[in-house]
Amino acid sequence: MIPILQADQMLAADQHTIRHEAITSIDLMERAARACVGWLLEHEQQLLGGAQVARYEVFCGPGNNGGDGLAIARMLYGVGRTVRVFVVGEGAVSHDREMNLQRLPPGLPTINVNAENGFAELIQSFEPGRIIVDALFGTGLNKPLQGSVHAAVDLMNYSKAPIVSVDLPSGLYADGRVADAAIAVRAAYTLTFQCPKPAFFYSECHDHVGDPVVLSLGMDPGFLHDLQGNVQLV
Repeated sequence: MIPILQADQMLAADQHTIRHEAITSIDLMERAARACVGWLLEHEQQLLGGAQVARYEVFCGPGNNGGDGLAIARMLYGVGRTVRVFVVGEGAVSHDREMNLQRLPPGLPTINVNAENGFAELIQSFEPGRIIVDALFGTGLNKPLQGSVHAAVDLMNYSKAPIVSVDLPSGLYADGRVADAAIAVRAAYTLTFQCPKPAFFYSECHDHVGDPVVLSLGMDPGFLHDLQGNVQLV
């Protein structure tokens, strides 16, 4: 049986991994990004649906989910893919997200999207041959999307490009509630880490999650087993 863990349990698993493997949180972020990039490259032609060249549009929020997205963008760019980054959202940013922003190579186009600017470039990202990576918010989200993030999700959902969400579609809560279904990402695939999330199994989340994919980060299976409550996947 596979444990289905809530947001606070996954946070505990992250902290356990950092303590017991003697790695930093940003190293764990690198591990997550590599797993996502491996999946994207393996399924690239399937996502493109016949287009010859992949162009990745990576949407990054202010927290650690945004940090995952920035690392994914850097790695895709490093293997020769055409990549553009949209940094979306106002307010405080996490330390690891800021470190990954500084790690972006100089040649990688990065556009800051806020309430006043960036939306013209954002709309252009919905041309054929694009793959959208949603790394705005993951399991840490605890309030409805607002402002530029709200607008970005709105535009992403109206695009014809396939959306691949990192950890959780932006706008969903990990425990299964939909913050606001009208402004939650409708992903084709959701790449989550280590364990499925409760949101994957609620009917009202089905149109947002798409096909869920669980990527291993090599976390301690014994610790994960001890974390589990009374919800498991058989």
